[in-house]
Amino acid sequence: MRTSKTTWITLLMLASLMVIAFGNGVVLADPADNQGPDSEATAVLAYTPHDAIWIDGNAEMVAQATAEMWPGNGSESAPYMITGYYFDQYTQPLRIWNTDLHWVFSGNEVTGDPTVQCGTWITNCSNGVISDNYIHGRHAGMWLEDLTNFSIIDNIVSNNRAHAIEIAGVVRESVISGNTIDGNLGSGIRITAVIDSVVSENSITDCDGAGIQVLSTADASEFYDNDICEVTSIGLQLGYSTSVHVERNSISNATASGIYILGSESCTVFNNSVSNGQQNGIRFTNCNFGSIENNTVSDCLDAGISVSSGTNSTFRFNRVHNTGQYGFELGASSSNMTITRNAFYSCGSNCQILDDGTDNMFIFNFYNDWSSPDENLDGIVDNPYSADGSSLNLDPYPLSDPNIVPVTPTSGTETGTGTSEGEGFPLNLAVVAAGALVVIVLGGFFVRRKL
Repeated sequence: MRTSKTTWITLLMLASLMVIAFGNGVVLADPADNQGPDSEATAVLAYTPHDAIWIDGNAEMVAQATAEMWPGNGSESAPYMITGYYFDQYTQPLRIWNTDLHWVFSGNEVTGDPTVQCGTWITNCSNGVISDNYIHGRHAGMWLEDLTNFSIIDNIVSNNRAHAIEIAGVVRESVISGNTIDGNLGSGIRITAVIDSVVSENSITDCDGAGIQVLSTADASEFYDNDICEVTSIGLQLGYSTSVHVERNSISNATASGIYILGSESCTVFNNSVSNGQQNGIRFTNCNFGSIENNTVSDCLDAGISVSSGTNSTFRFNRVHNTGQYGFELGASSSNMTITRNAFYSCGSNCQILDDGTDNMFIFNFYNDWSSPDENLDGIVDNPYSADGSSLNLDPYPLSDPNIVPVTPTSGTETGTGTSEGEGFPLNLAVVAAGALVVIVLGGFFVRRKL
């Protein structure tokens, strides 16, 4: 979906530039050039001033497109092109309701003063595109509701009094990508519910709210390659999420948690970077059958990764540095979680992990305060690492080096003599599998960590 949509949108942008240059007789300035004290004067010279465009239904769309001689015919191959205009009305400059025709609003400037209404009001629409516009000085930059097969791409949305992009209702099969959002007094992107959509490659800075926020549900959607910095709330927040991918996002200097997912089923949180947050790095209220891997969390005031509840999720290859509270913590309603091959550096004041749950397994993690002794040089610290919490849990095989590949079990091995390239488990380890629960039985003597 994303590849084909991007291709035809690129062609439409080229067509719109030709229309502006040769049809309207004006020059379209780069929206990025219209910032600064003289931006309004520059914009008036670059764009054609236009009255507010209000359309309700397909018939009104056809009538106005015909009257204004907009290129296109409303089909997928020839959408109506609304380009090259300057809007500064008090009311919404672009209001389109109840249409399923194809149209593109591109290469325009929308501005105002602190008293004006939202830059757009789009309701119950499919097949629309809002791209390459400069929207600033409005109430909300864009307000939209109930969208299907819709694209919001490559806009600059800045210095608005509320959210930069707000979508009420449900957005389906849509793309929100490549937008530059800064200096807004609300969240960067705020959505009520999202299904089968992509939110990617947006740059969000200096907003007085969350970076990206899904209030209700997210289903079968992707959130990737977003850069979020200096927001006065959560960096990336999702409501109850199913089969969602959160990947390669960079989040820094959020005043709340970097990533917060209220509930999740079969979600992937992979290769994200969270730093300098004032609460948790990555937080789950409920995490079921999830895969949380290869994330880096550093310099957060609360826990690095915090899971209040959930079951049967795997946390591995995460790196957690210098957090004010535990590097990893599990709440009382968590069970059957697997925490392995993670590295914890200088987290909390005493112990780096907490487990108040049931039947959770910590194994083969690195703790920089517990990396020796390793007298047989097998890459496993000779004594287990004890977790804080009511579960009295421990990591039986803490790694002496975060980059070592731990040994794997070998049939018939009773005495652990393996190294990172060898065989066998140390300390007479037997692994008994019972359904989803793995019970580790140790023949060796455990020395509990001194607190």
